[in-house]
Amino acid sequence: MHSVMKFPQALFVANYLEKNGIGMDTEVFVRREDLMAETWSPMLEMVDDETAFSFGELLSLSLQQSDNNACDILFERCGSPSDVENYIKSIGFQDIQIRMTERQMHDNPAFAVENNCTPKAMARLVEWFYLHHNDTEFFRYVWDCMAACHTGEGRIPATVPNGAIVIHKTGTGFPSSEGLSDMNDVGMAFLPDGQCFVVTAFVRNSNSETQVAEIVSQLLVTFSTPSDSK
Repeated sequence: MHSVMKFPQALFVANYLEKNGIGMDTEVFVRREDLMAETWSPMLEMVDDETAFSFGELLSLSLQQSDNNACDILFERCGSPSDVENYIKSIGFQDIQIRMTERQMHDNPAFAVENNCTPKAMARLVEWFYLHHNDTEFFRYVWDCMAACHTGEGRIPATVPNGAIVIHKTGTGFPSSEGLSDMNDVGMAFLPDGQCFVVTAFVRNSNSETQVAEIVSQLLVTFSTPSDSK
């Protein structure tokens, strides 16, 4: 999954906050010395010796900018990877495994494979979220964050026409010695003509986001074709 993992984590965090009566505006203090320096983390530019972030800000950083430190702070403050996995299983998804934090994967990239899922299971989780995203203000916040995702503009968003809305979360693997990386994108596309699609794309050892866009484009063409002409 790589950073696609941050999507099910966000669902867990939203549920955790709602169940425990904790508001999105509740702040936690973050010390710079506790953060990973050599990782993708835009929040590093925001932290002095100690800086306060609300849970809403941490979710936004994790989902919109795929911030690895924000993700791990949410693990520390709300629940471990196993807590996230147990929650996802409790709502009906048995083929999604979440076992590692970003720091654990950073320290040993081989651990990245421990966070995994089937494409079908992830597509079903996206569909579940679509059906439940208005159940609570916390879920709605996660939905809005994913609608404003800043990463992966060359993936699902590159395949849809102007005026379309994309709710998505990307994931990118550690680069190999050949400069190849796993590239993922999962979410929903709402087209101007009223059609909507759940899209899950996991591409191994890719050299460009273009490969993800090509796969998604083929899927959209397939599902847009009238059934009597297939």
